[in-house]
Order: sequence, then C-alpha cells, then structure tokens
Amino acid sequence: MSKNFTSYPQNSGTEKLFISDMGFILLGDERVDVRGLYNISSVAQLSAIVFLIRQIEIRNQDPLINIEKRIEEALESAAKTGVDSVFSTFF
Repeated sequence: MSKNFTSYPQNSGTEKLFISDMGFILLGDERVDVRGLYNISSVAQLSAIVFLIRQIEIRNQDPLINIEKRIEEALESAAKTGVDSVFSTFF
C-alpha cells in the first residue's frame, strides 16, 4: 500500500530525508532499519537507494504498488538518464 507514504513528514511543509551512519534511513515519517542489508557497503549506495525510493514515491499515483516493478522502472530510468537524475540538490 502506498497510501499516506510521502517524504513530507506530517504537519511539515518540507521534505525530510536522512541517512544515518548507524544503519537507519528516515524518509518523511518512516524510519527504516537497514542494518540487515549486508550487501550495502557504503553510505553512497544507501543514499542512491533512498533517492530511488523517493523517486518512486513522487511518481507513484496508485494506491497499491508493485514495488518490484517500480524499482525496475526507476533503475531503467536512471540507466537511461543518468544516476544524477535521481538525486535532489535540496538535500
């Protein structure tokens, strides 16, 4: 379900995105523990993942989401337009 998932915290007019070196990411009001993702070896990799999730959230219009399909689409788009197209200079 994608309902109410947003990078904007409740009662906030600005996006929130934080990548902790302790193994957590914050995207809007969501806190995700990524310590179990052993294949992630750098903060840069984790940042790319977070920005891809953000891009999926921004472009999604459906209440139900096929996350595998959306990730494939986001990766294809990044491959075509370049990885920099995923990142935001706001953060």
